[in-house]
Amino acid sequence: MYRKKKKVGLALGSGAARGCAHFGVIRAIRESGMEPDYIAGTSIGALIGGVMAAGNLGRLEQAVLKMDLREILYYFVEVGFPRSGLIDGRRIVEFITQFVEDRRIEDLSQPFRAVATEVMTGDEIVFSSGPLIAAIRASIAIPGIFTPVTKDGQVMVDGGLVNPVPVRVARDMGADYVIAVDVNHGRVGARRRKSRETPAPERTPEPNDEGEWQDRFLAAWQTQWDLLDQAVKKRIQKWMRPDDVPHIFDVIGNTVRIMEAQITNSMMRVDAPELLIRPEVGQIGFLEFHRAEEAIDAGYRATIEALATAKRP
Repeated sequence: MYRKKKKVGLALGSGAARGCAHFGVIRAIRESGMEPDYIAGTSIGALIGGVMAAGNLGRLEQAVLKMDLREILYYFVEVGFPRSGLIDGRRIVEFITQFVEDRRIEDLSQPFRAVATEVMTGDEIVFSSGPLIAAIRASIAIPGIFTPVTKDGQVMVDGGLVNPVPVRVARDMGADYVIAVDVNHGRVGARRRKSRETPAPERTPEPNDEGEWQDRFLAAWQTQWDLLDQAVKKRIQKWMRPDDVPHIFDVIGNTVRIMEAQITNSMMRVDAPELLIRPEVGQIGFLEFHRAEEAIDAGYRATIEALATAKRP
């Protein structure tokens, strides 16, 4: 008896730097002999999914793996004071454009959807056509960090506020078998803390040590730094120094993550995917893209384990 082949949908969830696990997940899926027929993504999932659909996933992965703290600061610390977010996103757009160019969603080699949120109404916005870069930029607009994207009277921010892991979107595209990737599951990444009782021993900083953020920040912005008043410099140095009080990126990022984890759990009970992959990446901080290799490995391992017991399409 003829058995119709099921269409496979890939739903890539939000999660900032933890979303680098998506690279490992996709690699393991492809090695298993499956190739998604449909791709739906939210936030970092939209970025990686969109580049995948554009055929440049390998190039993006290599670029992310080469990122160090200075480059991360270049993209995420912009001089200026946007009205509705800390970052206006111009540099991020320049980075993403290297991999998607001027491609349109309807012209991609794989069907793709990106999810955003209309911040004034709370409506879910699903991009199914138009410029790919605009859809990705809207989907990654984390409230309070990136400025919203305004188009046709709509004010759009991160899709994770309404649909962190877009299982339903993949089904609506035509998928019979959905592979969902949730990177917001598990503990919130822990920050290094300075002991209040015992001073830390003298040591040489490790290449990826969070303690280097202050020096990297100042080096990246030396021209602006030289022009600042001494009192302002001291305040910035104190703000950048790791201690018991989290930075604004930590506060906003972890707040969004906690909320998205709750939304995801609720949505999974209503529409569970055929295969749910939850890499152990909770220890990776919001902007710790310099830990991409760690996240990729976690995504790969989690997928191999999940596929070993999964019912295939």
